[in-house]
Amino acid sequence: MKILLAFLLLFCNMSYAAQRNISIHYYSNGSPFDLGVFYEALGRAAVYWYQNCVVVFSISLIDEMNFPKESPGAVSVSFGALPAGKLGATSNQTILGKWRSSTVTISPNASSKTIERVLAHELGHVLGLEHTLDKRGIMSPDLSGNKLSQEERNICRNS
Repeated sequence: MKILLAFLLLFCNMSYAAQRNISIHYYSNGSPFDLGVFYEALGRAAVYWYQNCVVVFSISLIDEMNFPKESPGAVSVSFGALPAGKLGATSNQTILGKWRSSTVTISPNASSKTIERVLAHELGHVLGLEHTLDKRGIMSPDLSGNKLSQEERNICRNS
């Protein structure tokens, strides 16, 4: 049993060598959702990307005074006004073609049932993915799917 456990730990540590670690800062002030509901949805969205692309998002809650608008190597998530009908938006900052940081804005009009899908979709943009016409895809603009193509997996693993 101990040998099997040691092997599993070694295997897991080896698989972590290829992962990307991205820090998420969530600014909770003004959230229309119960913090626990939103935090759980954000966690499930992060798990989606770990399971599909071996990308690890670490999540931290911060207050307004310490909210990093452009924290290098991080994603800032907050609520804000968006054009009518839009539930989320992502702005990626790059320097010399390399990803620096991202800001994800979630519409206060998003329902608690769609927030996880909106977050997973917007985190896909953080990873360099564009919209797809495939309605089964997580990157479909209408948020109807949850699948990733092999090409999309390769992009988010190597971006």
